[in-house]
Amino acid sequence: MTLSTHPMTISDIPRTIAIESAGFASTPIRSSLWPCGISSTAITQLIAQDTHDLQTKQNITWLCIRDASLNNEVIAVAKWRLEDSQSYETKKKAPFSTSPPEGMCKEVREAYSRALAGKLRDVMGSGEFWHLGTLVTDPQHERKGAGRMLVEWGCRRADAEGRKCSLHATPGAKKLYLACGFEVVSETEIDMRPYGGDATVLATTMMRKPGYGNTIGLQKVDDRGAKTTG
Repeated sequence: MTLSTHPMTISDIPRTIAIESAGFASTPIRSSLWPCGISSTAITQLIAQDTHDLQTKQNITWLCIRDASLNNEVIAVAKWRLEDSQSYETKKKAPFSTSPPEGMCKEVREAYSRALAGKLRDVMGSGEFWHLGTLVTDPQHERKGAGRMLVEWGCRRADAEGRKCSLHATPGAKKLYLACGFEVVSETEIDMRPYGGDATVLATTMMRKPGYGNTIGLQKVDDRGAKTTG
């Protein structure tokens, strides 16, 4: 196999921002969130924010998939966050502590995040859980199994710790998450028309209980350089 899982490093961040920009380009929320597109200034700001978060946010595990056949180029990225219901209660009231990058619609960002934070608070209950906040594959390298590798890594970590997992799925990704043991717990329609969009965005909140699929062995990952928790 030419694909392998690695902790993300600061030098990977410009590549991961490029993957996220390309991977989310066709999602319904993109045109509302970035009505004028993503400028070079915004990209610089996103890189700076991710660099800061990678260095300081100890509850996030940053992972990437490298392809050995492409000189170890990064082709997919994921951010698994260790969260609890109280943190999502806080996020529902004040989702962000920083200003959005240039050109990002603040109202869309906050409305979307508040709606989904409320869903997680309601369904996850007490205690800590792992939340898959970001999962995206370079569109040129889809259907190689990279996304599934990143999902399974987090699920196995959660199983080893006896924790639940959660995520918000786009319609096209539900099949993958169902195959990894996630269940649909709610579906939320968020109307983008008040913010200049032309449709509603459907976000599916999914949860996975610990212990599902224990027959798959945990792929070991060298965590040096990654920001992990316990």
